[in-house]
Amino acid sequence: MRKCVRVSLMLFLACCALQSATAQVPITTPSQSEIGSGAITFYSNPRGKWQSLQWNLDMWVLDLKVTGTTLTGTVSVTPGPGRESMIDSRSVDIYDGKIDNNNRSRIEFKVKSPDNTRVITFSSMANGSALQFTRKVEMLPGASPGGDDIFGAAGPQTFVVKRLQIISSKAKYIDQ
Repeated sequence: MRKCVRVSLMLFLACCALQSATAQVPITTPSQSEIGSGAITFYSNPRGKWQSLQWNLDMWVLDLKVTGTTLTGTVSVTPGPGRESMIDSRSVDIYDGKIDNNNRSRIEFKVKSPDNTRVITFSSMANGSALQFTRKVEMLPGASPGGDDIFGAAGPQTFVVKRLQIISSKAKYIDQ
């Protein structure tokens, strides 16, 4: 019985974390000129906010901006319950971001950890209605490896993000 209650509580907390995180993450839609012939797909224009709910209930958020084949934006993490004191939730700026001109389903960018001691390189391929990322963490001289979040060496090496879409003017969200 205790095990069942504990699992139910974990599921409830996961749903609450997802609901509160998504309530703060609107997405912009492509303009008419970006749509052009109507052949635009999510990976040919990855701009917008993307999320990944992790096993520890951390919410990883990528806010991507696109100009031609240049990718900018921010990366941040919203700590899961009980992890607030362990995670630095400041956003960091994306740099060296690019969209592959020949294969528009491929993007790559870098960020520095909030404490500026690690460089994290992200590479992605489109995967259905999501982006499948691979992370590589480079520690600068004298740096600590960090934790198990998006900026730390102990975090997952691969993860999937999904873009959110507004379904009404009252800011209700669904994942695409």
